[in-house]
Amino acid sequence: MKKNLLLLLSLIFNQALFSQNIHELKFRKSIKFEVSESINQYLFTKSDINKLRLDSIKKIERKNLTENLIGKWEYFGSDCSCCVKVNESKVIKKYIVISKNKISFYNEKISNKNITNVEHIEFSNQFDSFSELTELVYKDKTIWTYKTDSTKDYMKIYRNGEETINGRTRQISGITIDYYKKMK
Repeated sequence: MKKNLLLLLSLIFNQALFSQNIHELKFRKSIKFEVSESINQYLFTKSDINKLRLDSIKKIERKNLTENLIGKWEYFGSDCSCCVKVNESKVIKKYIVISKNKISFYNEKISNKNITNVEHIEFSNQFDSFSELTELVYKDKTIWTYKTDSTKDYMKIYRNGEETINGRTRQISGITIDYYKKMK
């Protein structure tokens, strides 16, 4: 009887936890430059006007993203179009705490003993025609995209490349997107 009750409560909890439809969330698009030349040629032309314009836009976009990300976030699901779906019965508990200068990752609960990683907020300056101005680069040189939805209550993050000596790589398949809900 206790096992049946526990199973029923677990099913109800999972339904409530995952009732948010990930595909209905609307995430803000970052500015991408569409110019006839490649983005690198655009960035490194001798035109001071282009450089000033890009620097201004970068500063504004990056400041807006950082302000939208600050807070405590709780993981609630993942999506991967190219991955094999596995039905997991165990609820994954992970959290992200973002301040003005750093991102802290936690498992199980937010406490110093459960911290798994800390990254300083550093934006990538490696651009290509598919890049966004607000991509973050981690210590291990992986490039990540962070976005919030229009309500700023949901966040998605995904790895989309790596910085190299020659520029950057781009991940084009097998991208896993993790979704988080802002904690009140």
